[in-house]
Amino acid sequence: MQSDYIGDDCAYLKDLGIVVSQDSLVEDVHFKRDLISPFQLGYKSVMVNISDICASGAKPAYLTISLSLPNDIDSDFVKEFYEGAKKACLTSLPLDEGVSIVGGDITSADKIYVSVCAIGDAKGRNISSRK
Repeated sequence: MQSDYIGDDCAYLKDLGIVVSQDSLVEDVHFKRDLISPFQLGYKSVMVNISDICASGAKPAYLTISLSLPNDIDSDFVKEFYEGAKKACLTSLPLDEGVSIVGGDITSADKIYVSVCAIGDAKGRNISSRK
């Protein structure tokens, strides 16, 4: 298996024809709960990953999203978060080429932790590194 790693943001897996990026957002480190809505957090979580894929030269295609949430977070938060995430998926590319959320996980935690894995199609594209 051969892979070329692109800076700190993406890994180019030539043999699979994909670029992969992983980013995490942690409450009180990357955002403050009282300064961001669940919709905005979902949107931001997706866009930081899509931008990494685009910067590599690949076409964003798929996402998995994992949420770790405190007990005081209700289902409305989760619903709004995913509305923001889906909005980012639809507005980041032409409508016929939107990014799909294909999986993920929800667990409990003491703070909000968001982890997104983005997969981009690298076939027929000129993939560049930060070097």
